[in-house]
Amino acid sequence: MPAALLAAAICAALLAAVLATCRRIRHHRAERARRTAAEHRHRQLVNAADQAISTAVRASLAELAAAPAAEPPLRVNVADVLDRARSDFNLQITRAEAATMLRHRLEFRGHATFGAVVTDAYEEPQQ
Repeated sequence: MPAALLAAAICAALLAAVLATCRRIRHHRAERARRTAAEHRHRQLVNAADQAISTAVRASLAELAAAPAAEPPLRVNVADVLDRARSDFNLQITRAEAATMLRHRLEFRGHATFGAVVTDAYEEPQQ
């Protein structure tokens, strides 16, 4: 009898250890999936802002080609980023997120230092 009790206790301990390991693995996988989804969403938001800026740059260059005497301003709005995110990536973002990313990408790309930028990104509340 004592041998059977000992075997049952060992089996119960092993089962508890296996179940705890499975819980840790599930938690790790879920956390990794959340982190990957957040990184993917961030990359999509960066791409939407960059595409809106590139479209505005192309429009500005087209205006410059049409009338070389006057230098047209670079016009890019938060709504442009929202439209790009929605149409290209089916991404629902807030105006504050779009404004923050637009400010960041304008500064990163060097457009914010020029006086010829017309945007409403700096009027939006920062996150």
